[in-house]
Amino acid sequence: MIREARIHFAAVIEEARIAGLDTGAIAVMLGKLNIELADSIRPELWARVEQLLAERAARKPAERRGLR
Repeated sequence: MIREARIHFAAVIEEARIAGLDTGAIAVMLGKLNIELADSIRPELWARVEQLLAERAARKPAERRGLR
């Protein structure tokens, strides 16, 4: 299931680039929260996503630059 999600995600990114979107525009597009999507995700998965986002935000700026 995770592999399928990765394949789908890669396809979405590729299509966005073909459409002429730059990385920032793709991030904004994917970062928008859709209420329909939010209602379809189990609460424990949302909790894990929030945890991962908090961990990401807590990283030092130098670490973020090193991952790009």
